[in-house]
Amino acid sequence: MPNRLPEHRFAYWLLRESINRITGWLPTILHQQPLLSLASFSRNFGQCLRAGLPVTEAFEKCRLALDSKDLKTRWSGGQQRLRRGQTLAESLSDASPVLPAFYLPAVEAGELCGRVDEVCTFLSKHLQLIEPLSKLLRQLWFYPLLIVMFGALLGAIMLTITGDPIGAVLSLADTCLGLLWYFAIAAVVWLTPVRVRFDELRLRLPWVREVEHDLAVCRFFSVMALLEESQSERVDEMIRVAKRTISNQAIANQLEAVISSLRAGQTLGEAFSRATHFDTEVQQTVSTAELSGTLLESYQQLAKWSEDRLFPRLESLQAISSRMVAALVICSVIAQFTSLASF
Repeated sequence: MPNRLPEHRFAYWLLRESINRITGWLPTILHQQPLLSLASFSRNFGQCLRAGLPVTEAFEKCRLALDSKDLKTRWSGGQQRLRRGQTLAESLSDASPVLPAFYLPAVEAGELCGRVDEVCTFLSKHLQLIEPLSKLLRQLWFYPLLIVMFGALLGAIMLTITGDPIGAVLSLADTCLGLLWYFAIAAVVWLTPVRVRFDELRLRLPWVREVEHDLAVCRFFSVMALLEESQSERVDEMIRVAKRTISNQAIANQLEAVISSLRAGQTLGEAFSRATHFDTEVQQTVSTAELSGTLLESYQQLAKWSEDRLFPRLESLQAISSRMVAALVICSVIAQFTSLASF
């Protein structure tokens, strides 16, 4: 039987887990993820390993070359952890709050199959690919938030000047409470089981669906190809490792169902028919590859196809997002001027 917490301890576990998730989520809200620095680190680290440098020396050399002070500080003890026998993924975990969700699982998969240098090459390319869109999506909410806060502060100053300090405090408090309310909603959506429903909704939206699908396929089958190349014996464990690189929880849950089907005795093609969030091309390719014994080549091909599709799609989405950011900033400015005009 699975281990279960006693009922009297569940509330403490839930509170602790909630605090851990929120404290881990806050750095990604307050600071932009250093994707380009990570890409540079991954590229340099992979090159050092291919050149034959020991892992500890390669890590410290690449850490010191980082242009991100935050990452450099967080990884300051990484070399010592490596010397104590910890894995590379464990040594990098000090920066987990500011790392993309797929980064550490991909590194761990590379260590399992003995191909850390190849994983680093993949991570470098992938991070450079998604960085422009990630930056724009952050601007999509960050700039309007700054404008709203600036407008609220300016309005409070004007009320104070006109002799209504209590009204200024209440106005500022009302704005802050409203923002906290939206933050709470975002936290519930992102940090609780509600996120699965939110991720399913994203998979129904035009453009977003294609990008989410190709990101998942690219990450998943890149890692599957490395594990297959290392001749891992258990396919279900390979899938379990690779699915950790997928940030969309709806797709990850379907892959968990694929694992259950494999353990129940189904073939890989039959099991993948349950992953309906993958398109028919992916399902048919996996099924055909299993019959023909070309799983490695098929995994590599699927990863390459998805990466080739991602570039133009991300460019188009980036162009749309840029216009949305500009429109939101203009609307926020107009709204704040209208609000200030009433004082």
